[in-house]
Amino acid sequence: MLLRLTNIRKSFGLSGSRSYREVLRGISFELDSGKSLAILGPSGSGKSTLLNIIGALDIPDEGQIAFGGEAIERFSEKQLASFRNREIGFVFQSHHLLPQCNVIENVLVPTLANNAKKLRAEVKHNALDLIRTVGLWEHRFDFPGTLSGGECQRVAAIRALINRPRLLLADEPTGALDHEHATSIINLLLKLKDEFGTSLIVVTHSRDIASRMDQMYNLTGGELQRLSK
Repeated sequence: MLLRLTNIRKSFGLSGSRSYREVLRGISFELDSGKSLAILGPSGSGKSTLLNIIGALDIPDEGQIAFGGEAIERFSEKQLASFRNREIGFVFQSHHLLPQCNVIENVLVPTLANNAKKLRAEVKHNALDLIRTVGLWEHRFDFPGTLSGGECQRVAAIRALINRPRLLLADEPTGALDHEHATSIINLLLKLKDEFGTSLIVVTHSRDIASRMDQMYNLTGGELQRLSK
């Protein structure tokens, strides 16, 4: 087992005030290594909040998160930063590529924290292999402004994998794409998951996309319900 969430709760605003909102109400689930999971739900249901908590970008009010047997809610800020960089890859609806950097440079951004020359050479080799794998070799020196939306998302996907994370989190990765490019991105994420043995959690509005994952859940009213395919 790679990931276990137990009774995760999260609210926003002051308790008792009009602005108070309980977003997550006792969320629990498990995910094995190399497996995939989809989270469906309406806008504002807390899907992104849950993904941010899993990825250590936010902390729950209550509950436990175990990753590879470690309780990450007990990590210090320094440990959390290292955990995010080492173990988690993020793909968002907006690719967030740096416009002043070409494809190779964008893919290498998550590796910049490591200054070892030998490792830098190794990750650049890995980046070039990934760029070739996703069919962007001829665009490796191009800048994001010259690429299509689908091509930018492919760059974002391999950027998320450059540090060989054990878990890939994708928050509406196809939301800004048409059906053809959306299908292509999901095919790519599943292919890369299998190739690298990475676990995958996808937040999506699409039941078709969700049904391609090993597990499928719906988040509504702050509660997570397992769905059958």
